[in-house]
Amino acid sequence: MLSVIEEEQAALLTRVRGWHPGFEHWLLNYLEMPPVSPRVMLVDDPAAPHVLLMLEGGRFRLMGKEEHWPVVVADLFARNFEPPDVWPDEKAREIWQEQGRECLVLGGVGHKPIQLALQAGFEDDPEERDRAGAYFYCLTGAPRFAQMVKHPCRVVNAGLELYELMRQAIDYDEEGEYTRKCLEQGPSFVCEVEGEPVCWSCTHLGGTMGMIFTPEKHRRRGFAKSLAAFQINYMLETTGHATCHVMEWNEASQRMVALFGMNRFNEPMIRRTLFWPEEG
Repeated sequence: MLSVIEEEQAALLTRVRGWHPGFEHWLLNYLEMPPVSPRVMLVDDPAAPHVLLMLEGGRFRLMGKEEHWPVVVADLFARNFEPPDVWPDEKAREIWQEQGRECLVLGGVGHKPIQLALQAGFEDDPEERDRAGAYFYCLTGAPRFAQMVKHPCRVVNAGLELYELMRQAIDYDEEGEYTRKCLEQGPSFVCEVEGEPVCWSCTHLGGTMGMIFTPEKHRRRGFAKSLAAFQINYMLETTGHATCHVMEWNEASQRMVALFGMNRFNEPMIRRTLFWPEEG
């Protein structure tokens, strides 16, 4: 049975950072994210957890030792929670209403947890099966790329100055709500030539680097490389690490981050919607 753990979230997440190298930096950023709804931390064993399931609305992340995942996914499918009324919350019900069915959004994992969920009895969305994943990249240490910043770049600490520009670059946020939250939390970044923005980016709510976008008329002039070097330096100076996700198909961005020696975790991270079977 999955149990709600009462341990303070920062202490718990700090304790599990060693479970996977990708968690080392991502988890601390996660704690700073404004939650979309109250977070529920579920573990398989409150005294000595092997697996941590973070539920936030209709979304969950599964972390821990792989050999323990099958039991946890089976408990999740059976709604085997302690206490039993811990979930769903209002946000989850909103997502269910949008989907027309009770569901979970499994994010930030490889293919194995999804396979386990399907084996346990969850159903997936056929339209999502071919959706690409994203590689996770990480870099640590001192800032060291100042010589690669060939064009004027600056930080926008917080605010909506770049909102309309960012909206040109993002096609998965139709209402613009997520973009607004990212910019309000900050920081965002812009490269300018003679006062004109020629390239820009933001920071995701999880603390990873957001999309660097250069309009077509400004491409192939090195603006994105300058801004990436500037942003990575800023992140290294302020947090000691820089992280990003790059889609599997985006070879240009993969070549870009390779210039900075970022470490890649080889299994792409994917996101899938999983449904409990409809009654009857």
